[in-house]
Amino acid sequence: MDLLREYKRYTEVVNLLEQRQDAGVRAYTRLAPSPVVPEGPGLNNVTLEKLAAIMQEVLDRKPVQRTRAVIARDTVMTLSDRVADLRERLRRRGKFSFRRMILECQSRVEVVVSFLAILELLKSGECDARQDGAWSDIEVVAVKVAV
Repeated sequence: MDLLREYKRYTEVVNLLEQRQDAGVRAYTRLAPSPVVPEGPGLNNVTLEKLAAIMQEVLDRKPVQRTRAVIARDTVMTLSDRVADLRERLRRRGKFSFRRMILECQSRVEVVVSFLAILELLKSGECDARQDGAWSDIEVVAVKVAV
């Protein structure tokens, strides 16, 4: 009998919600009391003069001049130039140290271009990369082409 009464209450609530939905009422009133908001430190000791002085101090600050980084075009190498340079290095020596090659670079742009050049040589099958263990130097080795 209790289950039947519980079922009846649920169906009444469902019917009420359906009526509200059909009527376009999608707002539901809060039944619980509002939470108590603790008082903050307040502005008891703040005067208009103090606020004006703080505002003037902020306005008197000089804005920070932002500088833009400029990459000089005459020091930038092209990817094709770096690929040719590394290809020649592989032809002469047969292999080279990745770490030493990176340390020879004069700028970050040169490091990026050198890394991309090695990736191009790996993709074309002209070289292979070998590493003895984790964190050890990478050796870039020329691949012998079978004729």
